[in-house]
Amino acid sequence: PLLLNRVHVEHAVLNVLNNAISVMPQGGDIVVESRPEDRQQKGYVVVEVTDNGPGMPEGAASNLDVPQSGRVGTSGKGFGLFITREVLQAHGGMLEIKSELGKGTTVRLCFPVDQPEG
Repeated sequence: PLLLNRVHVEHAVLNVLNNAISVMPQGGDIVVESRPEDRQQKGYVVVEVTDNGPGMPEGAASNLDVPQSGRVGTSGKGFGLFITREVLQAHGGMLEIKSELGKGTTVRLCFPVDQPEG
């Protein structure tokens, strides 16, 4: 089982999907997958969003402390990934981003599985 705020998680996933859609105005592929995953003896449910868009500039994925105002389209304010990261951290999870210019981006939302106390 996962202990989640449904509204916050929905918003986080939609932020990632909207980012992928916005960087591919001429079309492209977006793949959404989910799966259980174990890390260091702790269970997670991972929602992975992969696109084949232009990718993110080097360092952009690791600098989410400030909005990415210089890198967003006219419709965005650059808060999407920042908010998504905050939602994941509030749930005890983590946000992972792998991106390569010209090849696309994969964003992984990792939610911890509620472990019964022993």
